[in-house]
Amino acid sequence: MEKKEQLYEGKAKKVYATEDPNLVIVSYKDDATAFDGAKKGTIVGKGVINNQMTNRLMAKMEKAGIPTHFVEELSERDTLVKKVSIVPLEVIIRNISAGHFASRYGVEEGIVFSEPTIEFSYKNDDLHDPLMNAYHAVALKLATWEEIELIKKYAFAVNDTLKAFWSECGVTLVDFKLEFGRLPDGTIDRRRLGALVFARPEQLQRLVGITFPLILAECKARMDAAERAGCRACILDAPTLFEAGGDRLCDVIVSVVTPKEERLRRILQRDGITPQAAADRMKNQHEDGFYTARSHFVITNSSDLAHLQNEVERCRRFLVL
Repeated sequence: MEKKEQLYEGKAKKVYATEDPNLVIVSYKDDATAFDGAKKGTIVGKGVINNQMTNRLMAKMEKAGIPTHFVEELSERDTLVKKVSIVPLEVIIRNISAGHFASRYGVEEGIVFSEPTIEFSYKNDDLHDPLMNAYHAVALKLATWEEIELIKKYAFAVNDTLKAFWSECGVTLVDFKLEFGRLPDGTIDRRRLGALVFARPEQLQRLVGITFPLILAECKARMDAAERAGCRACILDAPTLFEAGGDRLCDVIVSVVTPKEERLRRILQRDGITPQAAADRMKNQHEDGFYTARSHFVITNSSDLAHLQNEVERCRRFLVL
């Protein structure tokens, strides 16, 4: 892979195009800066260390199921990476009070938090990267709500991985900063996110704690709007209806159940994941009895499409829709 024209030069690196429009080469510099570039200097060999240390950490992220832009280390200074468009947010995770956090809130340094904190800064050197909350980021169209929640999920996962790694080295991880990028098609790798959370109960709980309240609020807003528009009924399709508390919004609950073996077969066929990944996903689901005991009507989806259509018609007659 050869360097083509230079696309970008920042404080610590240069980025070059390649013959592949979806890949670029990052070349790390020896320049050192501080205070938004106001103070500058050179540290011989800094770029080599940055490149190789970055790639080692990226490999640990990938092993932990966290997607990165890393593709291949080309030389001691150069690395081939996926081309992304940067989300203009700096994401800061803090495990211990220090630096700006301590001075901003007037607290002493060294307070060990029971849970890590997360904060966002608008990535803009001219404005000195001001703090902003997620609502500001969405209002300014810097990111979508879906992206915000995914960023939070990955940021906390990175923290867990780095804390464990540095602890093994005898180093305490106080805080760090992350940046995120979008692939050219703007898609989110849901398979990678699933692999990250379904095999780790604590990660899954953190994810649902972030997403469920937002999803429930959006559902309530849409149902209220439909009622004002004179709709006779709203259908809420929610695999995690009870876990999210969505059942409180419903007058009638219909559950669709499928034998475990058939569910496994369909997941493997639909998602193209490994049997272990499918099993990790299914072990976080309740047994059928959990749903049937909490439902007004149950549809059994264990056969072909014609059978399912008959079951749905039977449910429609029951509900008199």
